[in-house]
Amino acid sequence: MTKTRTWKRILKDHGPEFASWLSETQLRKKAFDDLATKLEGFLKQLLIEPADCQLFWKRIPDVRSGCKKPETYEKPFVAEAYAYVHFLERYRRIWDILLHLTQRGILPLGERGLDILDIGTGPALALYAADDFYQLLSRFAKIRGIDQLQIPPPRLNCIESSQPMIHFFHNFSEYCNRSGPFSAISRDFTGVDFSEIRYWAFEELTNKIYDPETGSGNGGLTVSKANDIANKLYRFRLVIFSYFLTPSDTGDAIDRFQKEILALFEDLRPGSVVIIVGAYGREYQEIYSKLQKLALQSKIRKITWIDEQMGELSWPDHADRMKAFHFAIFNHISSLCDPNNLPKDGYPDYWNPRPSPDSRSEFGLRVFRKGRI
Repeated sequence: MTKTRTWKRILKDHGPEFASWLSETQLRKKAFDDLATKLEGFLKQLLIEPADCQLFWKRIPDVRSGCKKPETYEKPFVAEAYAYVHFLERYRRIWDILLHLTQRGILPLGERGLDILDIGTGPALALYAADDFYQLLSRFAKIRGIDQLQIPPPRLNCIESSQPMIHFFHNFSEYCNRSGPFSAISRDFTGVDFSEIRYWAFEELTNKIYDPETGSGNGGLTVSKANDIANKLYRFRLVIFSYFLTPSDTGDAIDRFQKEILALFEDLRPGSVVIIVGAYGREYQEIYSKLQKLALQSKIRKITWIDEQMGELSWPDHADRMKAFHFAIFNHISSLCDPNNLPKDGYPDYWNPRPSPDSRSEFGLRVFRKGRI
């Protein structure tokens, strides 16, 4: 009898081959190029009035320095400015992380696909990256005849408080003719407890069970079926906190969401992975330290052999493409309004078509996994 290989063994066997295939076929580059082209077209169709162009430009300092202020993300054109500044670079970072996890043998997988949760998703850049990554992994597996890796596309879920951000990624998904994401499962992380949500889902379903005395209810539903349906809800295999756990004027996000993070960690099943992406400066080290303590309480382990600071570009060409995107949008808005109304002091050199030698690609990373590592 042949022993079934574990997901870890399958990834260890084929992860390096997948990375080489991406490089040889340039399919990662194509995915990035296609996304950049679509994002450029999407923003251009939104920025057609001079006043809107000026307001968009005015929002750029807000999204570069206002990450600690939730009220920033309710302003007009803030989602568009955020996408302009951060989307492509952070999409690249999530790709680098997922490829790193694949080669290390700990990328979450599932025969029926997997549910991904992005908390504080912004314009959903992490979900777009994960969706593209997993679909290319499945495509590689089909071409190479690796049956175990031919899994369905991931199911994309997010929690996002900003209505302009939700509106942005809903419309962008439609513009790109993608299968999602289109909405958030919650507008607020406060009070979220998925085990409790499943309990109330079960209660609601059992209220619909057929009652032969009254003749009401769903005749095909039983207590066992109701329990099975409810128990499958919100079972996330990959959770992403991308620039969500940040310090603010009212205390850091770990302090504000300690109960919710604990509940989430405790609810995860073995093999689930949590990715924390953020900055790496001194003020963030305390956040990461607090997070690790919560993880220990929940019996979720920090993977110590994953680099805590990443930045070496696995695909350097992305910087040229990203700068071309920035340059194209700047030229577009410059053609529609007086350039004197587009100040440059305090802004990165988006008007320069070449990448700046001073640009930094480093970011902080923490990876946790439920169960054995």
